[in-house]
Amino acid sequence: MEKKTIFMAFFAITVLLSFSYSSLAIADDLKEMLYSEFKVGTEVYWPSPDHYNFKVIRRQSIKDLKNLIDCGIKMGFDGHYCNHDIMDEVLRNKSASRKCCRSIVKAGKQCQISYMKLFSQFYQFKGVSSKALAKTAEIWKKCSAQMGGIAPFSG
Repeated sequence: MEKKTIFMAFFAITVLLSFSYSSLAIADDLKEMLYSEFKVGTEVYWPSPDHYNFKVIRRQSIKDLKNLIDCGIKMGFDGHYCNHDIMDEVLRNKSASRKCCRSIVKAGKQCQISYMKLFSQFYQFKGVSSKALAKTAEIWKKCSAQMGGIAPFSG
């Protein structure tokens, strides 16, 4: 008698769950229908933007990556946030902070150009890469004029 009760409880729970999640029962059928409708094979791979960006970084030479690391060191602790400020200035016409300009000038013009070349290859900025590279010189002029006498990092 006890086995029959356990079996009936298990069966009732299974039936209730199948009614609750009926969409799971047709998910494979729906996926197959969409694949056949749009003639997309299951072997097609759609890379994510992060995957694309990772490939961009892997395509860089060791020398270029070491140069970017050195530039990051020259820019100091605020360098990461500064790169966001620069991209905001390029894309949204926001003005970079004075602190950011100080980091850019301290690191040097070549560092800014190197970072902008890398960023312009990323998935998110593919459409505006020519604008970003063109605006790099303008940003450098503005920041170097703002900072005046700060000499680029030499060591």
